[in-house]
Amino acid sequence: MRNYFGAGDNAHGYKITMGIFAVISVLLWLYTFASTTERVKTPPTQKSNIKKDLAVLFKNGPWIALVFCGLFTLMNLAVRGGATLFYLDYYAKIGTDTLFWIFDRTSIFFTSGTIAMIIGAAMSKPLCNRFSKRNLMMVLTALHGMMIGAFFFIPPGDYWTMLVIQLPRQL
Repeated sequence: MRNYFGAGDNAHGYKITMGIFAVISVLLWLYTFASTTERVKTPPTQKSNIKKDLAVLFKNGPWIALVFCGLFTLMNLAVRGGATLFYLDYYAKIGTDTLFWIFDRTSIFFTSGTIAMIIGAAMSKPLCNRFSKRNLMMVLTALHGMMIGAFFFIPPGDYWTMLVIQLPRQL
């Protein structure tokens, strides 16, 4: 889409593409908000006190750990996702030539990673049923770190090796 809308100007192509994605995202968010109904009705006699509820939450150690793990995971995804584009463009110099249909190497890299992430999410339940969640998290995080570290040793331009390392890393 960047090449199509940019007509040679990558910056303009990215702006238009991200604008389209933003509009679609907002429309889908609005549709989801409008079509969601509350299935569990709060009894009219139940009173809630936000200060008490928050005080209970902040005294709950596992909940605080979960919040921090979630925040750090999302920060990792955001920083890595943003840096990957520049890594592929400026360091690996993989180019913007169309590789398949309308997809260049960068879009195939990101799309294949997203598909691998979906497969990994589908595999999480069977893996958690078979292994301890704690041990599984530690092993998979260590493997993920090693695969990220492997990128240091891949020479610039070796796209297919990057893609092969990328797929299991995203699982």
